[in-house]
Amino acid sequence: MLNSKKIMVNTILSFNRRGGGLVSGLENVSTWRGNRLTRSLALLLVGLISVFTLSCTPQTSEDLPLRIGTNIWPGYEPLYLARELGYLNEQEVRMVEFSSASQVMRAYRNGLIDAAALTLDEAILLLSQGYNPRILLVMDVSAGADAIVARPDIKNIAELIDKKIAVENSALGAFVLGRALELNGMTVDQIEVLPLAIDKQFRAFAQGQVDAAVTFEPVKTALLRRGAHVLFDSTQIPGEIVDVLVVREQFFNRNPSITSSIQDVWYRALDYFSAHPNKAADIMSRRIGLSPEQTLASYDGLILPTKQQNEQLLSYQQGSDPELLKAATHLYSSMLQQGMTPGPVEVKTLFPQQHHSSEQRK
Repeated sequence: MLNSKKIMVNTILSFNRRGGGLVSGLENVSTWRGNRLTRSLALLLVGLISVFTLSCTPQTSEDLPLRIGTNIWPGYEPLYLARELGYLNEQEVRMVEFSSASQVMRAYRNGLIDAAALTLDEAILLLSQGYNPRILLVMDVSAGADAIVARPDIKNIAELIDKKIAVENSALGAFVLGRALELNGMTVDQIEVLPLAIDKQFRAFAQGQVDAAVTFEPVKTALLRRGAHVLFDSTQIPGEIVDVLVVREQFFNRNPSITSSIQDVWYRALDYFSAHPNKAADIMSRRIGLSPEQTLASYDGLILPTKQQNEQLLSYQQGSDPELLKAATHLYSSMLQQGMTPGPVEVKTLFPQQHHSSEQRK
């Protein structure tokens, strides 16, 4: 019989991933989330009402706009930057903000949106459940932004035995914890897992209720300022924590001009961010409630792949598989071992044989 703690960690996948979002002041997470709750619930209500007016079948060019669902996370913000800069044609594409990734996935399953910003493991989960997502973009790669932090007296992962570890109810939280334990020859049976939402982690750590936390930016920085230090982060599992923009297979196949346009505006927004980081941070900070300085700092530990890098990660070139497929296959194997997927799936189907691009439209 499986240990109850392991069952709890495995069932984490049914909840949100980066549910707390960015914060207005790195040490005031609860206040920030509370201020956004009304807006988030209103957005969700609009989405739920729209089920009565939208068909659950995939959209075509006749029933645009394409609705893209996201929760708050630095790697997704260039989409909103593009909207604020006027790059997005809102007759074709509409951004829909949710308060958690679980809400995004639920909306995708229910046909309320046909595109979603998700982690790669969440995309694999949707695929295993029969929802046929196709990866359109690699939005970001975590290179230190996701981490396990602990009290100063805990020197390494091995010293977490019998300690209380805060883990958000998310697929990502379970995955990061599982990989850290796996690489250090440990199992979940040896620790005490405390399910805790991201906006509760700082207070719990400050009050001594937990010894460590599986966390991510910007809460990670807040915890470090409070005296925590990093035991494990995503630099130790390079390429395994990846955020992607997925689109329903049917929409991808039927609307190449729209999917190509989304790619174009994404890269255009990245170019603007690169050329004018302070201006971009000022624009994004108004939406997410951070200072411009905090907005820029929230990108520490993230890689935003360029157009060329995206093509290398996602395209079948000269008969070879996409570079990201290897990481996705490894991730899927890890998810299977941890009981995080319902059954076998062909991961390769996440990667369309033909990626749409502006060059292909000419």
